[in-house]
Amino acid sequence: PTGPPPPPPSRSPPKDSRDRVRSVEELPPCFQPIFPSFKYFNGIQAEMLDFILSSARSFVVSAPTGSGKTVLLELAIVQMLMKHVDRATGAFNHKPGELKAIYMAPLKALVQEKKEWIAAFGAIGVVCKELTGDTDIVSWSELNNVDILLTTPEKFDSITRKNKDRGGMSFFGDCALVMIDEVHLLGDERGGSLEAVVSRLKVLSEKPSLRGAPLSSVRFVACSATVPNLDDVGRWLGAPFPDGIRHFGEEYRPVRLETKVLGYDPAKNDWMFERRLNERLYEVVLNHFQSKPALVFCSSRDGASSAAKEPAEKARNASRNPFVRDERQRESLREAAGRAENRQLKVVIQQGVAFHSASLDWSDRELCERLFRDRLVTVMCSTSTLSMGVNLPAFLCVVRGTRQYAGQGEYREIERSALLQMCGRAGRPQFDTSGVAVIMTQKHTRVIYDGLVHGTQPIESNLGLAMAEHVNAEIASGIIADSETAMDWLKHSFFYIRVTRNPRHYGIAPGKNPDVACVQSPASVPDLLMTLCESDELSSIKLRRDEKVLLKGWNLSKDEPAIVRFKVTEIRGKTGKVAVAKTIKTAAQKIYIIAQETMSDQFTTVLPPSMRMEVESVFQNGRRIMQGAARYYANVSKKGSFAAYCNALRLAKALDMRMWVRTRIISVSFPSLGLIDVPLHRTTPSFRCGRFPGAAKSPCRRSRMPDSDRWTRFWRRIPALSSGSSTRLFRTGTTSTTPSVRCLAPWSSASSARARSGVAESPRRSPLSPRLAPAAGVAKGPTRASRSPAAGGPRTSSSAPPGTTSCCTTNASASGDSRRTTSKPASP
Repeated sequence: PTGPPPPPPSRSPPKDSRDRVRSVEELPPCFQPIFPSFKYFNGIQAEMLDFILSSARSFVVSAPTGSGKTVLLELAIVQMLMKHVDRATGAFNHKPGELKAIYMAPLKALVQEKKEWIAAFGAIGVVCKELTGDTDIVSWSELNNVDILLTTPEKFDSITRKNKDRGGMSFFGDCALVMIDEVHLLGDERGGSLEAVVSRLKVLSEKPSLRGAPLSSVRFVACSATVPNLDDVGRWLGAPFPDGIRHFGEEYRPVRLETKVLGYDPAKNDWMFERRLNERLYEVVLNHFQSKPALVFCSSRDGASSAAKEPAEKARNASRNPFVRDERQRESLREAAGRAENRQLKVVIQQGVAFHSASLDWSDRELCERLFRDRLVTVMCSTSTLSMGVNLPAFLCVVRGTRQYAGQGEYREIERSALLQMCGRAGRPQFDTSGVAVIMTQKHTRVIYDGLVHGTQPIESNLGLAMAEHVNAEIASGIIADSETAMDWLKHSFFYIRVTRNPRHYGIAPGKNPDVACVQSPASVPDLLMTLCESDELSSIKLRRDEKVLLKGWNLSKDEPAIVRFKVTEIRGKTGKVAVAKTIKTAAQKIYIIAQETMSDQFTTVLPPSMRMEVESVFQNGRRIMQGAARYYANVSKKGSFAAYCNALRLAKALDMRMWVRTRIISVSFPSLGLIDVPLHRTTPSFRCGRFPGAAKSPCRRSRMPDSDRWTRFWRRIPALSSGSSTRLFRTGTTSTTPSVRCLAPWSSASSARARSGVAESPRRSPLSPRLAPAAGVAKGPTRASRSPAAGGPRTSSSAPPGTTSCCTTNASASGDSRRTTSKPASP
């Protein structure tokens, strides 16, 4: 019978694969110097050797910590470089920069651990460079000649996009190998950057213009410790199943690791819970450390010092100190305590306990590390940074608490990557055959961390947390040009794969098509302002309990002019009636109110000091965000987009000027003028409003008024002043190099009528803010004033003939006020 041949059976590793021995001498002689520290590959390396060297297919590997995953990455680099080996002579004809290998790790500490590649591959002439936030390559030509680049996703993305005009994007075309270490970090907050960069590479590899370039056949290699959904990662990177997706269990771990998760009753707050854990820490260490070195990881610097204090005191009060073996160790510790500079460190070191954090001096940190390596200090409490940088393995690793301070008075759960790094420090291959890791957490989170450390919690994508930022980056780099290319980029992401597998986790009902939907933002000014208040840029602003009463009063106020032009509303009752909210519940509502209060015409209210710093960030980011919204609506051809475009521009202008577009105080609409100073001309004198405090303190001097033409142009620029309302001004001496008119407040019609009738104006409350209210003894303005209809200039005395200027001198005394008006012909 004819027909297609049956598919070949899937190749499964033999049961004794970890016992197979493969020699380094099987590699070409020119690459053997890369592996000088050993002669034979271990079980995992021997099992993957043929697959890595025989083809350039992608693969993902999940193996325990310390099982030799780094050698797999080095073998992938060797396979890439084998293209430059002369088959006849076996010589390595190196061509710098023609084929590039990119090593990416989400943490700088992991990148720095691979610095040993610089010397290892440098022995055969291969150029290896580190590119992180600490070390930057200045010369772009130097970067083009690199063969192996060690970098973080954020730095790699930045250096290629910023140098787009100098061939930054063409740098991707030379990438033949992309290695991703600790791929399980995709589930962390910073995993979105890694996912975005890899998705960009996948999109570029399919471009017709790059056909024939090394990127068109790029090889992706990913390694991790525990990834339950390894098939999803392999599908994302294009690894063939089953040969390219390999999972190696704990039997391949050189040191057996025992992990325990202990749950405790929660306390009133996180600080009290940490104190409770400190009280239990001594018992936990005593039950698991087996008189071997122990590391205790804490969430903060103060937490590390306080955690070391508790076991040290209990060990000192015990009949026999469990952390000090003999008298010789005790004498060594007493001598080391004398060299320490920190007072608390001097005390705890004598009990065989130490703490390590960035708050210590460099000499104290080096002292603690040396004592721990020499096994003089048995228990060392440290921050999580010690698990990333310094190589100090221990038999026992204790994670004291799984919540860390995130700022603004909030705590959050520790990241997955940091927790696995801490647990991975347990077990010393050169001393022990096993290790113990203990996690101390609350009872309700015990199940979560139990599944995390045992690899039962799948990795989810975090690309959606900063989707807008990543999409904008791809637009700037030219990857996304329209909705079609945006959807194509998204389908190359790990986010799209996980949405199809687990839609409920991403807020999509099961059975729905997980296509991207464009959400049309509301078009009205209040809705745009509320959208701004809910943005991530303002997420650091919090609602305090003592602010709710003040915000509620402003929201319910019926004063004119209104403090809050657009009220915060709520739905009441079963009928769904919309009414003004009587309670402010969220931080976005707080921002919504204080932004309107700042832009209102009501000057009797003053922001508390706690809100002044917060409202600054609102106006600093608001204009930029609303201008971006206006550009978006300008390119959207939907009903209502033009109205939304106008409203976004109107709100952007209001946020820029810190006032509503339709305001009664027109003078503040001039750039750099505001309520206090209105610059006129450098050669003009200074004018001060009679309603201002301290107006009578300045002696009046006769000086030349600005000519009528200049005043005419000025009044026409202020429509409210040129359409019937007037301003009472009197002249003072020039007080600065830039003359100004002080507080051009409109003069009411009642005041004008009293002035024309000659009736003295009685003191009344100023409409300005309290700091601008008139002080006692401030002189009143002129009682008779008129405006020249011909010149259209400022008001002068009615008795002054044309061509003269008016000057009034006001003296306030205990006996009363006196006014004197004189006239003088204008100087030519």
